[in-house]
Amino acid sequence: MATLQLTKKQKDTTMNKQTRRRKTEENEVSAPIVCRCIPFGALNKRMSDAYGEAIYPVESIHDTLNTLGWAANEHLIEGFSAWDDDIMPWSADSRGRVVDQQDQLLISEIQDFMEDNDIRLTSFGCDLAREAVFANGALTNPSENIRMLAWRKLERAVFIASALNAESFRIFIGREGFEEPLNVAWGTSFTHLIEGLKSVNAALRNRSIKNIELLLGYTRKLRRHLFLSTPAQALLVLSQIDACKSWRICLENDNLDDISTFAVIAQCDALSYVPFGAIGSQGWTENIANTVQLLATLQKLGWQGIAECVGHPSRTEATPDDRELLKRQFITNSITALTIAIQQSEQLVKDWDKGLSPSEVGIMAALISSNLNPDAILMKAVSSESSSDAESSEEEIPPPPPPMEPPAPPLESLAEAPRPKARSTASKRCPRYKNNRRK
Repeated sequence: MATLQLTKKQKDTTMNKQTRRRKTEENEVSAPIVCRCIPFGALNKRMSDAYGEAIYPVESIHDTLNTLGWAANEHLIEGFSAWDDDIMPWSADSRGRVVDQQDQLLISEIQDFMEDNDIRLTSFGCDLAREAVFANGALTNPSENIRMLAWRKLERAVFIASALNAESFRIFIGREGFEEPLNVAWGTSFTHLIEGLKSVNAALRNRSIKNIELLLGYTRKLRRHLFLSTPAQALLVLSQIDACKSWRICLENDNLDDISTFAVIAQCDALSYVPFGAIGSQGWTENIANTVQLLATLQKLGWQGIAECVGHPSRTEATPDDRELLKRQFITNSITALTIAIQQSEQLVKDWDKGLSPSEVGIMAALISSNLNPDAILMKAVSSESSSDAESSEEEIPPPPPPMEPPAPPLESLAEAPRPKARSTASKRCPRYKNNRRK
């Protein structure tokens, strides 16, 4: 009787999945977060800015996958997201949408990586803002040839996302805007935008992808004005589409202080993920505080979903000799901050249900974030002598003494003091001031 023989790789994969499943049961991610995600592009950045050259060269895809595999095995993340240009760069010169044989081989390697490390591809997106050919817009470009090129890029990204079993398909439309409003063909621009989104909807009709995510553009970075600059505008435009999939809206960490926007989008069942993270060490204090309030609000609404890191390592924290150390430290710091926010939000929700007033809830949130004892704070605010001696508290408190005035100099000294000579402010070149001089 033939028996099934497992290879060493299959044995290691099985053991790895069992270990990860046991760790997941021990350290289950709390509601409303059910999956923690790191973007692929946040790990392979060259760390360049406008003031200097890039610190790192372009990293290979396999090195980034190894870092994601380490984070998954350490139970730091359950998923990752990626853009088409991060994994399979697209060139406008090729004018092609068909995936070649080399791309097919890379797709197979990524599929094996996801299965071996038990990690999810939460979202795969098409970046319509990175290529120079889309400088004047992609879906809203006045040129029909460039709009057709954008649709081909979208179809190629849809094919890759479906092959990798992505849960959502994401679109970045940061170029869909204008610099000056006087030379914009308003009617045709919105018509082109809706037609482009309808083409994405049609391309995903028979795919297994669940959701379509719309990432709004970064204001004042790619365009001065955007056609879809607010979630409200995005919802109105999406209402014009006969959607076969559920459309979601991606909000960035710049909107973390706008809790009402997240709440409205979540109630409309259109919130894609919860953003968290900062650029290196910048903004962690404020970011954690805003994330605590956001998670508590979403938990009250019963929302559950993905938390995606939207930051990246800062240039000042770069380690040129050990790039892997920087990436692992960045993931560890980001997940640590998210864990702090999750635990504080859970405690805040428990205290929220105790019938506290709005002021008391705000003070309680500050106490939870600072981990201080309110009784100890009140004791420090009251004098120990007055609390121990009841009679002293009944006595009248004498008024404070009047402020001391500096002693006036004697009159004789003022009379004997030499007087300074009067200095004229009149200019010698201005004759009109001559009559005003003191005689």
